[in-house]
Amino acid sequence: MNWARIDGDRVAEITDIDPEGRFHSSIKWIECSTEVRPGWSYDAGRFSPPAPSQWHEWVGGEWVEDESAALDDAKALQTRKINDAYTAAAAPLIRDYPELETKTWPQQDAEASTYLSWHDDGEQDDPPATPVLDRILAGRNGDDGTETLYELCLAVRANAELFTQAQELTGRRQRLVRQIRQAETVEEVEAVVWSE
Repeated sequence: MNWARIDGDRVAEITDIDPEGRFHSSIKWIECSTEVRPGWSYDAGRFSPPAPSQWHEWVGGEWVEDESAALDDAKALQTRKINDAYTAAAAPLIRDYPELETKTWPQQDAEASTYLSWHDDGEQDDPPATPVLDRILAGRNGDDGTETLYELCLAVRANAELFTQAQELTGRRQRLVRQIRQAETVEEVEAVVWSE
């Protein structure tokens, strides 16, 4: 026979010597079986061992895992890991550009491609509209700049490759997150990783 010192709703210590009269009366000792250990819970006259995980609940004298909650938490954690890895991989490709500018890249690329096609086809008819690039060029040239729209379009197309690489990483992130969402077990979730 053992006795458990209870602190709050937890077993703080165990002794095999009867504590009767040995401690202050405010200290709560409960007789217990020899299997009870420090860290166990004590509630409504019953002892229970610590939960194996946050997803376990003590039911009918045993721990029962809430597999759905465990799977949801694993999915959230693995998605954060994938997103962090994606950010780390994409950051070097676009680090020299503010986020607001990167949001205009698809429009810049579309205008530059259209303009360069028009140029390569012999500049037939009127040039295509390039409202975004026209404003960028005005800002780049200021009052005394000499950069042409053609030169800007070449620069935009060169930078578009960085954007394309970043978009490939975006697609990869989306594929991995989709695999996580489709996983049916924690093990399947944990198998989805970002590889370099």
